[in-house]
Amino acid sequence: MNDESEVSRMNRGVSSVVGTILMTGIVIIAVTVGGAAMLDRTYGGPERAPIGAVDVDVQGGNVTVTYCGGEPLDIDDLVLHASGMTIPFREGNLTNSGGDASFEPGERWTYTADENLTQSDGIVVHTPSNTVLDESHCWGVN
Repeated sequence: MNDESEVSRMNRGVSSVVGTILMTGIVIIAVTVGGAAMLDRTYGGPERAPIGAVDVDVQGGNVTVTYCGGEPLDIDDLVLHASGMTIPFREGNLTNSGGDASFEPGERWTYTADENLTQSDGIVVHTPSNTVLDESHCWGVN
């Protein structure tokens, strides 16, 4: 009888040690995951791709990009790639902008190049995310 009660006491002592170790492990894992999530939010991960569609019209050296729809984009984040050239949107003219530096649905960006470009050349890239904006035809946008 003495031996049984001693074994029972030993099992209870081991259970509390195992429980403490498991709880410590769970807390360490939770703090690590939470810390990683906070660092990602604070210092940012990769820039998310913007949602937007543009219509690129190239005629000779004149380029017109119409923003069909999507979220407003900062013109400092946009470039046009055409015929081996990279043209920042800052170098062109933004019409219907209301004076701000964001490219919004319904607005047009124009640029006159020194050389002739072809229609298939023009693509608009959001540089922070390195994403090509969807090219479509803007039906109903004047």
